[in-house]
Amino acid sequence: MAVTLFAVNNGFFNDVDVKKALAAERSMRDYLKSKYADLIKRMEEKNDLSGDDEKALKDAIADWKKNGSY
Repeated sequence: MAVTLFAVNNGFFNDVDVKKALAAERSMRDYLKSKYADLIKRMEEKNDLSGDDEKALKDAIADWKKNGSY
């Protein structure tokens, strides 16, 4: 949930059609859990987002936007 809010608050969903928003969210979560599992695990364990992890998360979501499909 936090990853979705982060993505929305940082404009990553601005160009996603409302009708595709749920599919996009699911796609993003699956993509990040698969390709960036270490980052997601670290975020879940710490319940905090360090500056380095915030940059890494932005980069990871940008990667999903570039390569993911929804």
